[in-house]
Amino acid sequence: MKVYLFGGAEDVAALAGQKLNASKGGIVCAGSSSPPFCSVEEMSTESYIEAINTSGADFLVLALGAKKGQLWLRRNHHKVRVPVRSHLGAVINFQAGTVKRAPAVFRRCGLEWLWRIKEEPQLWKRYFDDGLSLIVLVSTHIVPTMVAHWRHRLMWRRQNLQVALHQQNEILAVTLHGDACARHVNQATGYFQRALAFEKPVVIDLKGVRFIDARFFGLLLMLRKELRERGRDVRFLRCPPKIARLFRLNGFDYLIAQPITGRTSVIEDKIGQGAISSG
Repeated sequence: MKVYLFGGAEDVAALAGQKLNASKGGIVCAGSSSPPFCSVEEMSTESYIEAINTSGADFLVLALGAKKGQLWLRRNHHKVRVPVRSHLGAVINFQAGTVKRAPAVFRRCGLEWLWRIKEEPQLWKRYFDDGLSLIVLVSTHIVPTMVAHWRHRLMWRRQNLQVALHQQNEILAVTLHGDACARHVNQATGYFQRALAFEKPVVIDLKGVRFIDARFFGLLLMLRKELRERGRDVRFLRCPPKIARLFRLNGFDYLIAQPITGRTSVIEDKIGQGAISSG
């Protein structure tokens, strides 16, 4: 496999490429570039892109700093012809020997980040910011989601999931009642496949849902993707506050935040009145 090394300090990528080729392994360095410290725009010039594209590389390895590397990949996605690209950061430094890899004991204990700070003290701020973000994520999303899951298991006996399809001229409503969780995914999948066959926009009535877990959220996302690929839409109606909280904790609150159009408002009223016929 041929790789192109892009980034790192001056001449580090070239040194890493030389050592890679000297190792006579299955990976060959097809070229390298080490842009000076500059903006993403300045390291996205035609000369850099052309050097990468004409190298014949199968894999583009970037080492530009976490944020800058992702921005570069996004900016040049349609210009770069190398099939596989990834930002691997310190890999180039490790290969060149300019930064020592953490001893095996550190890696086994998940403490390589601590060794990296020793080798590159400027990394402490990035790891500190990442650590704060992780603490916020754990305390505001992961722990509350786990508590909700265990509280539901302790306070309520397991419920079945009832699924029904209701159709009107212009729309199909799917009503859910009970526990929308992993053990009922196969059952719900059959109904959702039937819903896809109706060739109508879909609304999902959540009023009777007692609990919903990550696996069922995945199923809802798959249904939404399938409908969108067919030029149709899905909306979630009558979501109880405790279920809306689970949507938020799992990062899917945007699904229930869609504005209700006049048509779906009428459908919501008819669902509540039981005025939509079963299909």
